[in-house]
Amino acid sequence: MFTEKKAFTVAQSRKVLEAGLKWGLKPKIHADEINVLGGIDLAVELGAVSADHLLMTNDAGIEKLINSGVIPTVLPGTSTYLMESHHAPAKKMIEAGLPVAIASDHNPGSCQFLGANIIQSLAMLQLKMSASQALIAGTAHAAYALGLGDEIGAIEVGKSMDIALFDVKSYREIGYKVGQNFLYDLIIDGVPVYTE
Repeated sequence: MFTEKKAFTVAQSRKVLEAGLKWGLKPKIHADEINVLGGIDLAVELGAVSADHLLMTNDAGIEKLINSGVIPTVLPGTSTYLMESHHAPAKKMIEAGLPVAIASDHNPGSCQFLGANIIQSLAMLQLKMSASQALIAGTAHAAYALGLGDEIGAIEVGKSMDIALFDVKSYREIGYKVGQNFLYDLIIDGVPVYTE
């Protein structure tokens, strides 16, 4: 739900999201990209799976997300593609103990970056996340932002075996050497689907 001044108001967003809840849909809210309008408040109130964008999120918004169960999802590709002068306060969120996720927001209007490694790189460069923070944000935390954290996103007993194997000496190279394809094996649900 795009909750911003130029899109849907909080009241309109609530109406749509509550209707979705009645049909078993889990809310996801686009909030605080352009202005702080109350999208985070609504996300917390309705138990949204995630609140996305969060470029303008302030300390009060971060505080509201703590212990809410809402996954803050930042989209560094969008703020970079649009040449914004500011980016989501991901580092502050992480320091507050929030499980920050990263995503591409790939779309024709505001983000043409495609690929997990470039988003991981932008998270490191623009949002000042460490390589390990960006990797976790793009895997385990991203799975929870999709409402699938109990099924995918980490190598754990009981989860689907979805693994990307890279020809690197360290996981740090994945986001550091952007533009290079290090993928040599891709396994989805335990089945190899790509081998270099």
